[in-house]
Amino acid sequence: MNNPDSLFARVYKTVVIGPSIYSRIFYFILGAPLSMGINLGIFFLVNNKLGYSKDAAYFVSLTTVTIVFSLWNYFINFRSARNYADCLPRYIAALGCCYAINYLLARTGFKQIAHDSKLLQAAVIVTSTFLVSGVKFLLYHYWVYPHTPEPKESETVAARQN
Repeated sequence: MNNPDSLFARVYKTVVIGPSIYSRIFYFILGAPLSMGINLGIFFLVNNKLGYSKDAAYFVSLTTVTIVFSLWNYFINFRSARNYADCLPRYIAALGCCYAINYLLARTGFKQIAHDSKLLQAAVIVTSTFLVSGVKFLLYHYWVYPHTPEPKESETVAARQN
């Protein structure tokens, strides 16, 4: 494993470390079960234990997941050479659209098929989140946090001298 050109080293550099599409897909897939677990856990806690309606419970759970994974996406998944202020307007637009679509899909699913069945409620949440996640990934990767290569050392030195 000490060979820097080994298959493991190349995969590790490409998938886990580098800000390539492969690393972004890797962390997006890694975050999916975490997101689903938090979303479902909070939804059922707020709906069943606190007695909120399904719509209100999903609003609370989706908002919580959105806040937590905003940090995940910026610091872990979609690392970028751009600072947060440059990405913020695009992030708010993408997040607002995806949030609204996700919430409306889930709300429709609750009203149409998932009246009292917890299994169907979970299926509605997972399905709506899954459907929106592909759109969200593409928006984040290509528009919100586009990959910009790090400047070469010679460019950095030249910029400092000017």
